[in-house]
Amino acid sequence: MRLLTRARLPLLALLLLGLSIVYANGSLSSAESTSNQPQAAPLAVIPEARVMTLRPAAQSGSLTAFGQARARFEVTLAAQVSGRVITVATEADSGFQVSDEQVLVEVEDVPYRMAVADAERALADAELALLQEQRLAERARAEWRTADFADEPSDLAFRVPQLKAANAAIRSATTALENAQNNLRLTRIAAPFPAIVVQRLVSPGDIVQQGTPLLRVASVDRAEVRVPLSAQQWQSIQPRAGASVTVFGPDSVQRWPGYVLRLEQHMGGDDRQRAVVVAVDDPLGSEAPLLSGAFVSVQLPTKVLADAYRLPATALSAEGLLWCVDENSRLAAFRPATTVNLNDEILAVPPEPLGEVAFLVRPLANLTVGSEVRSVEANPLLIGTRSP
Repeated sequence: MRLLTRARLPLLALLLLGLSIVYANGSLSSAESTSNQPQAAPLAVIPEARVMTLRPAAQSGSLTAFGQARARFEVTLAAQVSGRVITVATEADSGFQVSDEQVLVEVEDVPYRMAVADAERALADAELALLQEQRLAERARAEWRTADFADEPSDLAFRVPQLKAANAAIRSATTALENAQNNLRLTRIAAPFPAIVVQRLVSPGDIVQQGTPLLRVASVDRAEVRVPLSAQQWQSIQPRAGASVTVFGPDSVQRWPGYVLRLEQHMGGDDRQRAVVVAVDDPLGSEAPLLSGAFVSVQLPTKVLADAYRLPATALSAEGLLWCVDENSRLAAFRPATTVNLNDEILAVPPEPLGEVAFLVRPLANLTVGSEVRSVEANPLLIGTRSP
């Protein structure tokens, strides 16, 4: 039995080897038949393009620019006389609105009242001296007539130089009195115009000299906003002095009516840009005051363009092209003849009339003219948040 079992093992191994060869040949023939069969070509994918279908029309808008509101005048009041500060009004603290007649700071005035009294006495002495010289001149003329001299009298005989000196002394004493009275008036410091006190720089008891800063005040009659514009923005607007504009607060909720005050004719030293200056009258008179130093935005009217398209700013590619889809669903592009930037929108005039056009609202960087696309009308509410 053991010899029979040993004889069967080689036969079983040969049988398994033959079955393996047959199976391998069948697999190869099946693969060859599969590779020889024709395969279906992959389907072409036509990309989608979000478009806005627009017609040309006369278009205008407003350009939003930014600036900082400033009072028309903002000055530092300085002492013009020396002395000790004896009074500082409550209204001299920051935040109070004061008139141009309200005394805010007083400097001790005793020396200046004495100077006024001395100047008045000097003027009285000069007037007395002039009267005496006039009397002496009249007596000299009378004596000359009585003496009946043949020679012409000299000016010295008629006291002409003395009269000139006496008149000059009168003018000098009058001017000295005016100066003393002015110095006395300058011991009472008030704002030069209706103003808001910005900062108090002095306290009672301080010793001040000429030029010592006392207060900083800002006028309240008008606020001015300097709005720097780029060269491209200047081409977009058509400003004129007196044109109405709207000024918005930092939160875009508060607004004030304003007007174009002037157009600067120079470049700013800091930003190297030419600016429009916008004014708001009585900035503190409204319910929501326009405060000096506030950052605001200004809406400036733009030029009116005939046969123009109003598009989202994203429609203009980095190369300055507008992309559109023609009647054959193929991409086309053109460079506008005129473009007005309105921050998040643009006004574009094509080089030639086009009629109704389907514009891509956000063209990609790898677009090719003539490529086929499938147009999908974009929702205007979603423009800027979803790409085409």
